[in-house]
Amino acid sequence: MDSRNNNFKLARADTIIIASINKFKKQLKLTSIMRDTYVKIPRHKNNRINAAYAFGGIELLKETINKNFDLKIDKYVIINFKGFERVIDALGGIDVNIKKYEVRELNRCLIGLKRSRTNYIKKSGLNHLNGEQALAYCRIRKVGKGDYERTERQREVIKLIIEKVKKLNFSEYPKLIASIYPNVKTNISNKECLRLIYDYYKINDWNTESIQIPTEQSGKPRIINSMWVIDPDIDECIKCIKEFIY
Repeated sequence: MDSRNNNFKLARADTIIIASINKFKKQLKLTSIMRDTYVKIPRHKNNRINAAYAFGGIELLKETINKNFDLKIDKYVIINFKGFERVIDALGGIDVNIKKYEVRELNRCLIGLKRSRTNYIKKSGLNHLNGEQALAYCRIRKVGKGDYERTERQREVIKLIIEKVKKLNFSEYPKLIASIYPNVKTNISNKECLRLIYDYYKINDWNTESIQIPTEQSGKPRIINSMWVIDPDIDECIKCIKEFIY
């Protein structure tokens, strides 16, 4: 969520990612839904999908995703900006290879988030990012391929988090979960979370893949009702999701 404080209401779904875990095929798949995707929102006018959370919270967002993309998502995890920073910091930061054209924009995002100037990135290449820096990195969208590249960065960061967690000793997981849970809202219990982590931990050769929906072929940028949106070919999007996840 794009909440600047600890309030989980009156915000938009800044990032939407479907995580699919198939322990039998040893697959972890991350599907980003572009936040500007123009969709039908139940009991509201058509709008960008990120507005669904602002209109009706997580239940309306789930309903919007499920009805538009023919899915049956029931579990969720919600995190705001501060919570995201705390998760990264709880893991001791992450190492990210920052492109030259991303440096200035990352620092601009830090300014926009009113974060400390001591966190400015000075050079491209491999950088060790703390929570504030990682959040700014995930917010970059005005360079490269815009929001398409932005969702790639977000999925990259999730992959780095997953790999860092996997390197921990399993005995450290309960303490990590306990430190992270206060920063999220979820209907996944601590017990369920621990079981999912254990399933991932005990298998070494996981294959992690990711895509974004709409793809560049199944969605076109348009101005609708004075809004810049991505107008999706819904049938093609559904086909892409089903083929990718299943």
